[in-house]
Amino acid sequence: MKALLLQYTTYNHWANQRIITTLNANKALLNVDLKSSFPTLKKTFFHLWDAEFIWLNRMNGVSLTTWPSNKYQQDVPLNKCLETSKGIIEFLNNNDETILNNLCIYKNTQGDEFSQSYANILLHCINHSTFHRGQLITMMRQSGITNIPATDFIVFLKEQQK
Repeated sequence: MKALLLQYTTYNHWANQRIITTLNANKALLNVDLKSSFPTLKKTFFHLWDAEFIWLNRMNGVSLTTWPSNKYQQDVPLNKCLETSKGIIEFLNNNDETILNNLCIYKNTQGDEFSQSYANILLHCINHSTFHRGQLITMMRQSGITNIPATDFIVFLKEQQK
């Protein structure tokens, strides 16, 4: 299970890098209003990063009460997301496989306590980020961006085989 999750978390980092490269090349469009779950590329990206950051902290025993992006209203530190997705890989590398079935006890941002296995948290993080990267791609197309990278898992696997 650990090997599979390492593959998925490495894929997540790779896909985030591809999206960030495209967003960095189109910073003028980050705050354009669009129809989606979140009204701009910036807010959608912040949601993706916030979730990864909060879950990484929870897995490391820290339950946050605020979203990390709250302190970045003007400047968009896109590369912070890469640090976070790299941190998820490091979390896996720094723990043995037995942790995956253990329960992570954490509090949500409202202070309510929950528990979930580390494996399920990691799967949730990857699925959540994949979903919102898909939204970002649709929003980029709506914004007129034409050079959009493929972020499919199979494309990642093909690149790993080179």
